[in-house]
Amino acid sequence: MPETTPHDTTLRVWLKPALLGLALGVALAATPSMAQSSLEQRVERMEERLNGSALMGLMNQADTLRSEVTTLRGEIEVLQRQIDDLRDQQRQIYLDLDERLLSLEANPGNGDAISSET
Repeated sequence: MPETTPHDTTLRVWLKPALLGLALGVALAATPSMAQSSLEQRVERMEERLNGSALMGLMNQADTLRSEVTTLRGEIEVLQRQIDDLRDQQRQIYLDLDERLLSLEANPGNGDAISSET
Protein backbone atom coordinates (compact mmCIF):
# COMPACT_ATOMS: atom_id res chain seq x y z
CA MET A 1 0.00 0.00 0.00
CA PRO A 2 1.41 3.36 -0.91
CA GLU A 3 2.24 5.78 1.80
CA THR A 4 -0.10 8.64 2.39
CA THR A 5 1.22 12.04 3.02
CA PRO A 6 -0.43 14.66 5.17
CA HIS A 7 -1.22 16.50 1.98
CA ASP A 8 -3.16 13.46 0.65
CA THR A 9 -5.10 13.17 3.90
CA THR A 10 -6.03 16.85 3.83
CA LEU A 11 -7.06 16.52 0.19
CA ARG A 12 -9.30 13.55 1.00
CA VAL A 13 -10.85 15.33 3.95
CA TRP A 14 -11.78 18.32 1.80
CA LEU A 15 -12.42 16.45 -1.44
CA LYS A 16 -15.12 14.10 -0.13
CA PRO A 17 -17.36 16.87 1.26
CA ALA A 18 -16.70 19.01 -1.81
CA LEU A 19 -17.71 16.21 -4.17
CA LEU A 20 -20.70 15.37 -2.00
CA GLY A 21 -21.75 19.04 -2.00
CA LEU A 22 -21.28 19.25 -5.75
CA ALA A 23 -23.37 16.13 -6.32
CA LEU A 24 -26.05 17.43 -3.97
CA GLY A 25 -26.02 20.81 -5.72
CA VAL A 26 -26.42 19.19 -9.13
CA ALA A 27 -29.27 17.04 -7.84
CA LEU A 28 -31.02 20.02 -6.26
CA ALA A 29 -30.45 22.14 -9.34
CA ALA A 30 -31.95 19.43 -11.53
CA THR A 31 -35.02 19.03 -9.31
CA PRO A 32 -36.38 22.57 -9.79
CA SER A 33 -35.90 22.33 -13.54
CA MET A 34 -37.79 19.04 -13.54
CA ALA A 35 -40.44 20.56 -11.33
CA GLN A 36 -40.51 23.59 -13.60
CA SER A 37 -40.90 21.44 -16.70
CA SER A 38 -43.58 19.42 -14.93
CA LEU A 39 -45.35 22.65 -14.01
CA GLU A 40 -45.06 23.88 -17.58
CA GLN A 41 -46.48 20.60 -18.86
CA ARG A 42 -49.38 20.85 -16.43
CA VAL A 43 -50.05 24.44 -17.49
CA GLU A 44 -49.96 23.41 -21.15
CA ARG A 45 -52.41 20.56 -20.50
CA MET A 46 -54.74 22.95 -18.68
CA GLU A 47 -54.51 25.45 -21.54
CA GLU A 48 -55.32 22.69 -24.03
CA ARG A 49 -58.33 21.67 -21.96
CA LEU A 50 -59.50 25.26 -21.66
CA ASN A 51 -58.98 25.84 -25.37
CA GLY A 52 -60.90 22.64 -26.06
CA SER A 53 -63.77 23.68 -23.83
CA ALA A 54 -63.69 27.19 -25.29
CA LEU A 55 -63.80 25.68 -28.76
CA MET A 56 -66.72 23.48 -27.75
CA GLY A 57 -68.46 26.53 -26.33
CA LEU A 58 -67.98 28.40 -29.59
CA MET A 59 -69.24 25.43 -31.59
CA ASN A 60 -72.33 25.18 -29.39
CA GLN A 61 -72.93 28.90 -29.75
CA ALA A 62 -72.58 28.62 -33.55
CA ASP A 63 -75.11 25.74 -33.59
CA THR A 64 -77.52 27.79 -31.49
CA LEU A 65 -77.15 30.76 -33.83
CA ARG A 66 -77.73 28.55 -36.89
CA SER A 67 -80.89 27.22 -35.30
CA GLU A 68 -82.11 30.73 -34.50
CA VAL A 69 -81.39 31.88 -38.07
CA THR A 70 -83.39 28.94 -39.44
CA THR A 71 -86.29 29.78 -37.12
CA LEU A 72 -86.17 33.45 -38.09
CA ARG A 73 -86.13 32.58 -41.80
CA GLY A 74 -89.25 30.49 -41.30
CA GLU A 75 -90.95 33.36 -39.48
CA ILE A 76 -89.95 35.76 -42.26
CA GLU A 77 -91.51 33.45 -44.87
CA VAL A 78 -94.76 33.29 -42.88
CA LEU A 79 -94.86 37.07 -42.47
CA GLN A 80 -94.10 37.58 -46.17
CA ARG A 81 -97.07 35.34 -47.08
CA GLN A 82 -99.28 37.32 -44.71
CA ILE A 83 -98.15 40.59 -46.31
CA ASP A 84 -98.88 39.20 -49.79
CA ASP A 85 -102.34 38.05 -48.66
CA LEU A 86 -103.07 41.47 -47.13
CA ARG A 87 -101.98 43.20 -50.35
CA ASP A 88 -104.30 40.98 -52.37
CA GLN A 89 -107.15 41.64 -49.93
CA GLN A 90 -106.51 45.39 -50.06
CA ARG A 91 -106.42 45.31 -53.87
CA GLN A 92 -109.77 43.50 -53.93
CA ILE A 93 -111.29 46.06 -51.54
CA TYR A 94 -110.09 48.97 -53.69
CA LEU A 95 -111.34 47.29 -56.88
CA ASP A 96 -114.73 46.68 -55.28
CA LEU A 97 -114.88 50.28 -54.06
CA ASP A 98 -113.88 51.54 -57.50
CA GLU A 99 -116.62 49.46 -59.15
CA ARG A 100 -119.21 50.83 -56.75
CA LEU A 101 -118.10 54.41 -57.35
CA LEU A 102 -118.20 53.89 -61.12
CA SER A 103 -121.66 52.36 -60.80
CA LEU A 104 -122.87 55.33 -58.77
CA GLU A 105 -121.39 57.76 -61.28
CA ALA A 106 -123.08 55.91 -64.16
CA ASN A 107 -126.50 55.86 -62.44
CA PRO A 108 -126.70 59.02 -60.33
CA GLY A 109 -130.39 58.53 -59.64
CA ASN A 110 -129.91 55.26 -57.76
CA GLY A 111 -127.71 56.93 -55.19
CA ASP A 112 -130.40 59.56 -54.49
CA ALA A 113 -133.06 56.94 -54.17
CA ILE A 114 -131.02 54.95 -51.72
CA SER A 115 -130.15 57.97 -49.61
CA SER A 116 -133.76 59.25 -49.59
CA GLU A 117 -135.06 55.89 -48.45
CA THR A 118 -132.98 55.93 -45.31
